[in-house]
Amino acid sequence: MASTQYVYTMHKLGKAWPGGKEVLKDISLSFLPGAKIGVLGLNGAGKSTLLKIMAGIETEFSGEAWPADGINIGYLAQEPELDETMDVAGNVLSGMGQAKELVDRFNEVSARFAEEMSDEEMNATIAEQAELQDQIDAIDGWDLERKAEIPIEYHPDIRSAEACYLSSSKAIALAKETGARLHVFHLSTARETALFQNDVPLAEKQITSEVCIHHLWFSDEDYTKKGTHIKWNPAVKSAVDRAGLWEALNDDRIDIIATDHAPHTLEEKNQVYTKAPSGGPMVQHALAVMLECVNQGKISLEKVVEKMCHNPAILFSIKERGYIRAGYYADLVLVDANQAHTITRDSLLYKCGWSPLEGTTLRGAVTHTFLNGALMYENGNIKEAHHAKPLSFTR
Repeated sequence: MASTQYVYTMHKLGKAWPGGKEVLKDISLSFLPGAKIGVLGLNGAGKSTLLKIMAGIETEFSGEAWPADGINIGYLAQEPELDETMDVAGNVLSGMGQAKELVDRFNEVSARFAEEMSDEEMNATIAEQAELQDQIDAIDGWDLERKAEIPIEYHPDIRSAEACYLSSSKAIALAKETGARLHVFHLSTARETALFQNDVPLAEKQITSEVCIHHLWFSDEDYTKKGTHIKWNPAVKSAVDRAGLWEALNDDRIDIIATDHAPHTLEEKNQVYTKAPSGGPMVQHALAVMLECVNQGKISLEKVVEKMCHNPAILFSIKERGYIRAGYYADLVLVDANQAHTITRDSLLYKCGWSPLEGTTLRGAVTHTFLNGALMYENGNIKEAHHAKPLSFTR
């Protein structure tokens, strides 16, 4: 036990999150009566966790931490509790308190002008409306939704790299513990790639991973120009993260390239950050983007075929697809690897009518597409005939 001269003592205190990430390690401190204590650190460094342990709110930790007899410690959260029934914008607006109440009341009073009123009631309503308008003007309380809006540039902070790592690492830890087969979608951070291995053949891996075209192409520097058109979950992260994803793709820690095709309408995507849905149309130009990356020297053509054709067939045991082999279904594309083309709205085949890649010039174009041996696309024209067949699996 600590000497009674100390009001609080920690000895070799530690805290780790699921997945093994240590947020506190081997902290030994003792506080004298009357001491003024400050806890400094970057976001995510464990400041709040340490204070919650001292207050007895966080009870799962290693080492020891205890107050002296008769000492009670409270915890005042830095952030207010959020209403889980509201979205982000709703919680922000509710925090604007007086301004929101005045604007809501102003709207209620204004709606009364559509009702029948006596002269006396009309005069009272006009007077209240004028008073409310003066009060709102005085605090610049108009257009609350615009003022409460969150810039799209904060998306990778809200859908953070830390959250991505914690999510992936926890799932992987559980898979290793239980022996479960796990495939992790949409890696978006360099740090996550360290969770995967490349020292066994793909068919023997128990834990595999995938990266999307947009996380290989865009970075957080593109939010200023592209706005909510590149809002995805997980968020597009930094150029450093993008480089880490490319490295892991080429050394086979990442096994598959995917599109996460989500053809939201342009009207939906043009909404403010908190209302615009995540996702975008990518399937039309997925291969063209990868051919451009081949031309840039980021990846070999053979590796593109492996990640987009062979490996999906291997991982999901898809029968007689993914290779050019006798007896296999002829799902083929012909490409002009050097054809430069700029993506314009009138060149799009999506029914949603837009692309986050508009204005981008790519070298490498698909000229023909065959599905089950039938020509379905030729130089910008889609054939009307239907030749789809169900997939079969060998599991």
